[in-house]
Amino acid sequence: MKRLVTTALILIPLLGWAQNNTYQVKGKFAAAGKNGKVYINYYKGGKTVRDSAEVKNGAFEFKGPLEGPQQVYMVFNSNGPKVKGQTDARSLYLDKGLIIIDAVDSIKTALISGASINAEYEKYKALGKSEDALSNFIKQNHDSYFCFEALQKIAGSYFDVTKVESLFSGLSAKNRNSKAGKAFAASIEASKSTAVGKIAPEFTQMNTENKPVKLSDFRGQYVLVDFWASWCGPCRAENPKVLKAYNAFKDKNFTVLGVSVDQEKDRDKWLKAIKDDGMPWIQVVDSNNDDPKGAGNLYAIKAIPSNFLIDPQGKIIAKNLRGEALEKKLAEVIK
Repeated sequence: MKRLVTTALILIPLLGWAQNNTYQVKGKFAAAGKNGKVYINYYKGGKTVRDSAEVKNGAFEFKGPLEGPQQVYMVFNSNGPKVKGQTDARSLYLDKGLIIIDAVDSIKTALISGASINAEYEKYKALGKSEDALSNFIKQNHDSYFCFEALQKIAGSYFDVTKVESLFSGLSAKNRNSKAGKAFAASIEASKSTAVGKIAPEFTQMNTENKPVKLSDFRGQYVLVDFWASWCGPCRAENPKVLKAYNAFKDKNFTVLGVSVDQEKDRDKWLKAIKDDGMPWIQVVDSNNDDPKGAGNLYAIKAIPSNFLIDPQGKIIAKNLRGEALEKKLAEVIK
């Protein structure tokens, strides 16, 4: 009886912890004299989030709230001698519950236990990139968080909804109703609603002067909605070609609406890129990729550059036109 009571008492705090959306990381180096600082970095809501913990006598700890599994990049900076060009770092996942990191002398080679998500991650990573292997993983592990990474790889950079909708439908109800599941379902619907022939979804974003601009402001014109970013090399290489098309058709009821996905912290870089690339059309920014009403999510943007050509009635008539293809299409529709 004592054993049963003791077990129950142990389970009470663990169950309470599991029911709260909080995480805890406890790390320990084998050498008790190990000191320094451990940092974690991750991307959330259009911003890079950072946290740190002191390593004292070989031990360190992180804890905090969590909405769902979160991939982080962990770095250890020792107080001891540093080897130039070598960084002790690794990717791992936080999840609700306790994660234990047992390190000999390196975070990179540490053993991670506790919450099962990191063991799932290793299993997923071993799959490779074969579409068949990814599909089989989804079918055999329909409750796994990594189904969403597999689905995204299958869908591709420009989100081919026909490849993933049936696979998504086969996920567990728990997975489909999770935050990640709802976000993926929204991407499926956004991809369908931005197919050629559909009326382009309305959005409002702030321009370079922090004033709201609506897509419907351009109704009555042909408009190319062009998603890009200042840090995107292929986007910057495409900008002169978009400018060439703009100059050729700007007096024929055609314009461009640039939509940057730069983060707010890179606002100055965004403004400089507009000036450097000589883009005279209206520019807006969507810096929060967690906003369901943001242009990037409404148009299921998973890769840039991406663009949508919209006719004067607001209907999407072409997508992802590159180089000469843009001018050719404009010549075809604008008489």
